[in-house]
Amino acid sequence: HVARFNISDAKDGEKLRGITPLDFGPGKQARDLLYYEKAGKPFLIACIDSEAVGVVRIKSELLMESGADNVNEKAPQLYDWDDKINKDYEDKFEKLDAFSGALKLARFDEGHALAVRSVGGKVFLESLELP
Repeated sequence: HVARFNISDAKDGEKLRGITPLDFGPGKQARDLLYYEKAGKPFLIACIDSEAVGVVRIKSELLMESGADNVNEKAPQLYDWDDKINKDYEDKFEKLDAFSGALKLARFDEGHALAVRSVGGKVFLESLELP
């Protein structure tokens, strides 16, 4: 799941309640997330703990969904149990083959991310262009 919180609701010592605008799918979790903006549009890159799924870039409109019909328990699942893409949302995210094997991501500069990647049993630190 990805959770979104309204920071202005944060009060000292109180619990903060967020919403879930999307779910990666049954049994799938994000190893790491990287938020960035490109050409004024926000994106989220997620390293999913499923080799078949890999790394995906999620468009802002899917992250910003807030209607009661499509959040929390009703949040869209991007993949099913068999790692098949949910066709209803395939235009709002994309698989990033160039980021294949990424375990951790960090913003390097305006157009690049640093990625710790595991490829062929070896671990690399690489600079990758943000899509």
